Amino acid sequence: MSSTSSQSKKRRCPYTSVACDNCKRRKTKCSGGKPCKSCGDSGVSCVYERTTRFRSGGRSPAEPKYTGPRKSSKENLPSPASQATDGTVNRTSQSLPSPTSPTRPGASDYYLTLARQRLTAISPEGTVQQEQDHDVEQAGMVRMKVLVQQCINTTGTPLSTLSLSDWMQIIQVYEEEIGLQYPFLDIQELQETIRSTKQGTTQGRSERLDANISGRRYQDRLDDILTLIFSTVSILADPASTERSKPSVELIYGGAVSRSQLGNLNEDDLVLIILGSIFFFLSDQEILAWRGIGTVFRLLQELEDTPDRMQPRVLPNERGIISPEFYWSVYTLDRRWSFGTGLPFAVQDSDVRYRPSLKDNSLSCAYLKSMVAYCEISSEVQKSILETPQSIVSGSKRDFLNFRVVQWQQNLPQGLCFSGVDDKFDPAKEKRGEYKMRLALYLRANQMRIIIHRKFMARSELNTIDATEANVMASIARDSIRVLLQLARDTDIYVAQQKTFNHFLETALSSLLLIICSTEDLKRFSYLSDVVEALELVEQLASQSAIMRNMWCKMQSIKEAIKDIQTKLSGEISSHDGQADKEQDEAGMLEQGPPIAMSPTEMMLSAATSIPPLMEAFDSFEALEEPEGLNFANFPELGQFLQEYENFYF
Repeated sequence: MSSTSSQSKKRRCPYTSVACDNCKRRKTKCSGGKPCKSCGDSGVSCVYERTTRFRSGGRSPAEPKYTGPRKSSKENLPSPASQATDGTVNRTSQSLPSPTSPTRPGASDYYLTLARQRLTAISPEGTVQQEQDHDVEQAGMVRMKVLVQQCINTTGTPLSTLSLSDWMQIIQVYEEEIGLQYPFLDIQELQETIRSTKQGTTQGRSERLDANISGRRYQDRLDDILTLIFSTVSILADPASTERSKPSVELIYGGAVSRSQLGNLNEDDLVLIILGSIFFFLSDQEILAWRGIGTVFRLLQELEDTPDRMQPRVLPNERGIISPEFYWSVYTLDRRWSFGTGLPFAVQDSDVRYRPSLKDNSLSCAYLKSMVAYCEISSEVQKSILETPQSIVSGSKRDFLNFRVVQWQQNLPQGLCFSGVDDKFDPAKEKRGEYKMRLALYLRANQMRIIIHRKFMARSELNTIDATEANVMASIARDSIRVLLQLARDTDIYVAQQKTFNHFLETALSSLLLIICSTEDLKRFSYLSDVVEALELVEQLASQSAIMRNMWCKMQSIKEAIKDIQTKLSGEISSHDGQADKEQDEAGMLEQGPPIAMSPTEMMLSAATSIPPLMEAFDSFEALEEPEGLNFANFPELGQFLQEYENFYF
């Protein structure tokens, strides 16, 4: 061994160059973790200064400490499925965006990031708590968890492990949560294939039974299809099952993509890609969902051998025709996830020549028809507003698009209408899936109107916020927040479909935050109660899943900023009032002292302290007196941002 290497090993490891606030105050050694060892042992919050260069660079902790419940040694061992698919997992992980990479301007959480920065600026100390990492903990006992555990403890596939009655229950849950909205799977055919397969397994495979089973739909890839369905339902029932299911899902998904690119199109492979994309979306991997559904839509475009818009699309194999329900489900998902990620459509509307009619009179097809019409309005909004310079778009265009959304909502079938916050779920009157369809259409209409009004809220020529637009947008945003709060309190629908409803909550919440932190008008703080209640909802749900924890990480500093501002200014005002009363009593007379000089920002924040965290919501909106709009006195760069970018997703 050389002397150089010997000397380098004898060197003492230096202290971490940046310590957390608690270690600095105690003057103790800080491990530099998130949380550090000292804070983890004492169970206190571990916070680093905002100027810490390691926090934005993804510095790995020196001594990571797991603060959640300890797992047994068996749970820590990798499963055989994960060992067999390490290559697939690594390749997928490398393709994902870095967690520390900048947020895309068109992405869903861009406005939340902007609002957090603005609230940080008006915080009394100029800083707020940094976003902290959270350990993933097991969710509580939920429905279907017994079946999940049963499959974990066996080496076979879900099809061979679970009984026929179990599979009928799983398919029923899938249909209520996903199948009704996106009927690309023929549920009855799938159930019959499962019955035939399970009965054949029980009775023993004779040649006659094998011949009967092999002729059924979905039989070729039945194991893979049911594995993806089971993995998707597992997320809805137990969000903690995501990591356990991911290796097998990625393996099946990767095989289907390879076959679809290198061979003839097969319906089963397209179904596998769609199911895999839905799994990725529900597990908070929306980029992968966008890639997958775009692949399917482009493959369907290859079947257009004729300009006839009504001629069925035929697969080049024995499976035959692509159904209208299949085609429009793919179309709707492509639009939905394109807007969610801020990325382009797989196929532009001008290239969509195949437009089959949905002749089924079921509520599921009625929902799909409504979503197709909604997507067409969304495409026009994107083309007319989001991709057009602000100075060119007229107010009449805005009014026309808003009118189209309102008319679309009013023309929905009676079975798909939703009446607002008082329209509560009653399992005795309707199915869970039917209620969720009505709710989703209502929230999408609100979201589209928010997007339209938010684009016109910023006036490019004046760099101001238009008061009328802000009032209308705030009214719609508050309505969406109240509906979502009611949904989370009364049902488990929000918990099961967290990613879907988080989009609606982020749109409404970020819009209210931008109004609050972009104006000096004191009336704007009447919205603060809705903001705080929405933040508290996310904080409560953060203990149940990694998706909500990720969302809470983005919102935690927003709540901390509001709390710090309220606490600090409330104390200052109380102290000032008490001193004034004492002086008045001593003098024996009431005298008006000189006014205290306050900046516009202090005036705005002073108003916030008079509102308790959970104040009663205002039911009416007062018209603002400023005819020329609200000036971006505190944040002039926000007006420029609203002119150039728009958060558009649904």
